[in-house]
Amino acid sequence: MVRILAVAAVACVVGNALGGGPFLDLSYEAALKKSVVEKKPLFIDFYTTWCGPCKKLDRTTWKDEKVQAWLNKHTVPLKLDAEKHVPLSKRLKIRAYPTMVFLDASGEPIGRMVGYVDAKAFLKQAPAALKGETPLRRAREAFDAEPQSMAARLKLAQALAAAEKNGEALDHFRVCWVDGHTDPPFSGVRRSFLLSDLSNLARAYPPAAAEMQQWHDAAQQAVADGDGGYQVAMDWVALSKRLGRGAGERLQVVDAMDQGVGRNAALGMMTDDLYETGRLLEYASVRPLANMLQRLEPVTLGDEFPDRASIQASINQRTAVRGVRDWEVCMAIGKPKDAKQIRNAILQLNAEDEVRAAFTEASDRLRDRGIVDVPSAEVIAAWQPE
Repeated sequence: MVRILAVAAVACVVGNALGGGPFLDLSYEAALKKSVVEKKPLFIDFYTTWCGPCKKLDRTTWKDEKVQAWLNKHTVPLKLDAEKHVPLSKRLKIRAYPTMVFLDASGEPIGRMVGYVDAKAFLKQAPAALKGETPLRRAREAFDAEPQSMAARLKLAQALAAAEKNGEALDHFRVCWVDGHTDPPFSGVRRSFLLSDLSNLARAYPPAAAEMQQWHDAAQQAVADGDGGYQVAMDWVALSKRLGRGAGERLQVVDAMDQGVGRNAALGMMTDDLYETGRLLEYASVRPLANMLQRLEPVTLGDEFPDRASIQASINQRTAVRGVRDWEVCMAIGKPKDAKQIRNAILQLNAEDEVRAAFTEASDRLRDRGIVDVPSAEVIAAWQPE
């Protein structure tokens, strides 16, 4: 079976398969000197290797010929990994990715853009940013035009946080969290990007941390009382992980819960906890064989993805490596037939050295558990897809 992934989902897992674009291979200092000589502002795209929207920019906007022409005509374009240029990122207050900043000859920001924009939007917004129009102003205008949109509200909250208007940012983040579950396309964003943004805000603004703690405590109490249901249970787990609570603490709460939808939902999000604490039978119960195999279905991307073969290979390899843990669990709980099905699915997906190395490491862990009938590195190297 072929699994078709949405663009956003692909962007979250694909590696930096595509790069290039209009950017110069210069250090920040050299690029700033070049901007002085050429009397052009310095443009920096701050990204991270794990940022999905950053990779989407690489695949789309930065490959657009009109965008490249505009950047080369009006700026000295540079691309920097924010996690490798921490002092500069802190000085320029880069808190979300991607953030694109225009700097004057002294290295001071004169405008910025935050988040993914397609080529058409970039060519509209970049000249305004170059003139000093702020992302906050644009975000307010977008929200005013569509106040019922959770996505527009989230972008406004992000822009407010970037502008250090922390109280107002928290007000909008709060609405996104409390009411966002009523917007189905936004529900997944709540427990991922929204909580990430809130965590960033909490580090600079204690009331945000206190509010997240209150949400966590209320959700935990609800699931402990057995009246939280599916959504509340998943909210609790997501908040617990984001707040840095340990696996043992979460499992203690779950162990005290009655059997039901809420408990199953919580455990479904806690497979890492179950694996970490050696509760592998429960791991297999919340992730049965059919589910394990479904997660190993190959990815097929549409024609809108340039160099899609390379991207597909990258995604499939990562999926295969993650699948090795399911193989390890099945071996550990005495289900070799299930393990063999998973192994075959993994090797059909990707049989490269990185995947075989993951199998070898898993075999070593199985031996440490006292499982003796496990394949050696030599056997694993000779495995072929069946």
